[in-house]
Amino acid sequence: MNDYIRLQLLAGIEQLKSGRRYYEYNTFNILLDADRPTVTVVDEPDVHRESTLSFADFQVLLRSSTGLQL
Repeated sequence: MNDYIRLQLLAGIEQLKSGRRYYEYNTFNILLDADRPTVTVVDEPDVHRESTLSFADFQVLLRSSTGLQL
């Protein structure tokens, strides 16, 4: 995952107040669900392989991967 995608997802989490937003990338897809608030990462080649975690945990992972202090 490159910095552009990390920043896009961090901004998406900050902006999403209700509902869902779906991001499609080459080898994975991301579902942001503000009503829960969770993030689901789906492996595109194997749609049965997915992980769900909280917005807060996902933000920590995204920031630690880039060193971003947002």
